[in-house]
Amino acid sequence: MATKEKKLTLPIGDPQAGYAPSDVSFVDPDVELAGDEKEWAERRDQAREDLLDEIADNEDKVARQRLKDAEAATEEAVPKATSKSSGSGSATA
Repeated sequence: MATKEKKLTLPIGDPQAGYAPSDVSFVDPDVELAGDEKEWAERRDQAREDLLDEIADNEDKVARQRLKDAEAATEEAVPKATSKSSGSGSATA
């Protein structure tokens, strides 16, 4: 069975990092919610989970694109640096 690749995240404060509101899903285990309240709580919890999934997907997409851009920039810079440093190779003492 194939393992799922871990999603990349963005650091806190990054302009493209997602924001999720506080988790307010706590329900006292000794109290049973009424039908309408229980349904509302389930929809609220599912909406937050959907939001967290969307944030994770977007952050992963942005982080992977940044990684790809950085690798491309590195590949462009490396040949330029090696071609400039290649010379006669003889050193004088």
